[in-house]
Amino acid sequence: GMSRGTIKVIREALRVAALSEGAFDPTVLPLVQLWGFGPDLPAGVPTGEDIEAALAHVGWRKVTAEGAWLQRESASVQLDLSGVAKGWGVDQAGEALSRLGWENWLVEVGGEIRTRGLGPGGLAWRVGLDRPVAGAAPGEAFQALLEPCSQGMATSGDYRNWREVDGRRLSHTLDPRTGRPVENALASATVLAPTCMTADALATAVCVLGAESGMELIESLDGVEAFLVIREGDGFREAASTGFPERIAP
Repeated sequence: GMSRGTIKVIREALRVAALSEGAFDPTVLPLVQLWGFGPDLPAGVPTGEDIEAALAHVGWRKVTAEGAWLQRESASVQLDLSGVAKGWGVDQAGEALSRLGWENWLVEVGGEIRTRGLGPGGLAWRVGLDRPVAGAAPGEAFQALLEPCSQGMATSGDYRNWREVDGRRLSHTLDPRTGRPVENALASATVLAPTCMTADALATAVCVLGAESGMELIESLDGVEAFLVIREGDGFREAASTGFPERIAP
């Protein structure tokens, strides 16, 4: 069997894969490596044949997790849990603080956040969302300010991590359904959910689905909200789900 933590993360990854009909898929590792976002950097853009070959090993339905056991269709099915593990770690840290008796805390790891209670001075925790501009330093310019209330929050976008090949900018967000980098107008998706782990996986799913389908998915889920920044011409427009908390202009 596997550790309880590992199984919990895998089960949540498979749950969000099912909800998003494979837009989020923890078996995406062969594609991540093929496109050069894994540890081994390849040269150039993979061929259609390369992509087809990698896709043969991709698909969340090839994995089942029951109890403490994990079953894979074959050994060539590999899991990449980077889309949920960081969020899980944030949740673990926050829950440890709660167990120690702390009622007010904010845990942040690389932009993934979980909050409980209130911030300094008894005011709501306040979090700035970066304007999704390539090359800008974190915190340089804010798109919006939020006050998350005892929940998890994660942002996914293509403006921090990309590779240029033959003059084309390749997003590090890969669509597990096509095997190729996403090419939609969505610059970033911020998701609020009961846990950071869930927010983390759903933010990735929304970036793959794009603004319209992504928002449909979020609106169908209880206790989950999203704020999207969409490229339009030279600028950006914003879209928020119906229950998203009021934003403060930066």
